[in-house]
Amino acid sequence: MLQRPLICTNLNDGLQRLTQFLPSLAANGAQQITFLHSIPVSDEGAIARVDSDRQDQARDRLMANMAHCDGLDVQVRVEVGRVVDNVLRVVRERQCDGVMLGTASKSLLTEKLFGSTTRELAQKLTTPILAIRPPLFLTFTAEELDLRCRHLYRTVLVPFDGSESAKYAVEQIQALASQTPSIERCILCWVIAEGGRLTPAPETQIEQAQTTLTTIAAQLQALNIQPIQVIRQGEPATTLLEVAQTYDVSAIAIASNTLGKLLEWSVPSLAAELLRRSWHPVLFLPRR
Repeated sequence: MLQRPLICTNLNDGLQRLTQFLPSLAANGAQQITFLHSIPVSDEGAIARVDSDRQDQARDRLMANMAHCDGLDVQVRVEVGRVVDNVLRVVRERQCDGVMLGTASKSLLTEKLFGSTTRELAQKLTTPILAIRPPLFLTFTAEELDLRCRHLYRTVLVPFDGSESAKYAVEQIQALASQTPSIERCILCWVIAEGGRLTPAPETQIEQAQTTLTTIAAQLQALNIQPIQVIRQGEPATTLLEVAQTYDVSAIAIASNTLGKLLEWSVPSLAAELLRRSWHPVLFLPRR
């Protein structure tokens, strides 16, 4: 689905293994792949020292097992400085259309105190971000990882609630799918949360959800994507993660324009909750 992905790795998150599966990524639609490893600058007194040996070692490690793939533009970048700054610069220079990176599971309190690279990138990037849990790629055998690389977006779960962010997520999935036919199925999941006395009756909400999802499903079918409509009742994040397991989902796609902003600390968003709790890859679509 992404034609020019930037793959960020700290060399211990499993993403460095993707250098061995370039033909598989190309089969998934990639035409240009950039690998990025960032090395922090160590400050000693007033002089910032850059360890050139570490740069060479990192570059050699990424190049060591790199597979050959005819027609694929591959570049390895080892940059010094803050991860976010390096990502933004390389995305601009290589015109990357998406970023893949590993994300560790963090509590809300930990993110408030120490921040999150994914959250900061979500505020500054306009391209999709595919957040992957490191254990996912670290524990796969070569055969399993090869298959995974070929089907990164085979079945996408899109949480839908009629909001502008949900509509934007569907629009972006349609736009990305029109570029490369890597999405085969799209699970449209509407979770009806329990409300107060002013909330419409569940039967009314279900009927409205069915009508809306049927319209979107027709649009997806026009792109040769098999739509599956799912309507559930419950707590949104928990219910969505259960649906992801039930329908053999490859990734969860969600959009937001508040991720990482001050507003979210007082009103937590579904996007942030999924990024914290999901063991499935999360395709975050920044909404501006």
